[in-house]
Amino acid sequence: MVMGRNAWAALSAVLVVGGGLLVIVRPGLAADDDEKKAKEGVLKIAKALEENKKDVATKQAEEMVKSLNDSKGEPLDLAELAMNVMKLRTDEGFGFGAKPGKDPKTDGIEEKISALVDKELTKEELAAQYDDLATMGYAIAAVAHVAQAKGMPTDVKKKDPKKFNKEEWKKWSEGLSKEGLALADLAKSKKATPEEIQTAARKLKDTCTNCHNTFDPR
Repeated sequence: MVMGRNAWAALSAVLVVGGGLLVIVRPGLAADDDEKKAKEGVLKIAKALEENKKDVATKQAEEMVKSLNDSKGEPLDLAELAMNVMKLRTDEGFGFGAKPGKDPKTDGIEEKISALVDKELTKEELAAQYDDLATMGYAIAAVAHVAQAKGMPTDVKKKDPKKFNKEEWKKWSEGLSKEGLALADLAKSKKATPEEIQTAARKLKDTCTNCHNTFDPR
């Protein structure tokens, strides 16, 4: 079953109007046009994944990477930009759900994943969040597709070529896509139990943690 038109319309509004994916202002970025193209690109990838058109999503991610450049004509670091989807809505991240949550300090994908791991949803809570959880899962998978298409950032490779290599980047970015899709498919079925959602969230968090520990240990 494909997600309802209203759900995608709500996501489109969040992404395109503001407060959505990939919004970041930095030197060298032709802000308005590039940000809009990036947000629309991620939305298309997420929708293709929701429709089980994985080849289309991969092609869209590759085209997105090729088409977006900074003001000097150099490719944007889309892997870094795309990761901003995980931030709080107030920090220009995607947030969780089409509308802002009650607590701005928890209205973000990273925070939502952690919350799902820390405390199992009740059946009533899960029933109310199925659509938003599916949307979140596809958005995460879309970000992973951009990371795969972009490849490992060159500045990371220079730090330690033996540790930071393409194979590791591929493993973790593909893992993020796989776990994001697993969560999305579970939620979209509307048959998943709170325990199954918690397990899927735990796998996602483990993948994120392992990737950060490998490429961005802080």
